[in-house]
Amino acid sequence: MKKTNPVMACITAQESCERIIDKAKELASHLDTILEVVTVQPKRMEATQRAKEMKSLEYLSKKTNCSITVIYSEHPLDSLASHAASMDPAHIFVGQQSEESAFVGKLSSLCDSPISMVTCDTVFTIPSSCKLATLRIV
Repeated sequence: MKKTNPVMACITAQESCERIIDKAKELASHLDTILEVVTVQPKRMEATQRAKEMKSLEYLSKKTNCSITVIYSEHPLDSLASHAASMDPAHIFVGQQSEESAFVGKLSSLCDSPISMVTCDTVFTIPSSCKLATLRIV
């Protein structure tokens, strides 16, 4: 494997996140580098909900043949930005945000890596040199 920085996929505990992992895997393979799959889970959560989330993450891990790093934090944006800073990813993949959310734009302002938002049928990328919320269809 080359010494290229890893590709990072940020997921939640939902089966639909498989497409985020798949897109990130494609780029990691193209770059001949490793894929780091990360999720941020709340520190405090009801036991039945925690079990449900962990089962979903286990399903994703087995289905995609990827290990998943779990970060426990009440501040997902800051935690992902900190994790990204420590690993300096070549690229970051995230899922589709709600219309009211500014998560991807805020993450972009905190990270130096390009960030791609994976939707059902399109991938939007914020280049690393672009700190504004300008999106480009890839």
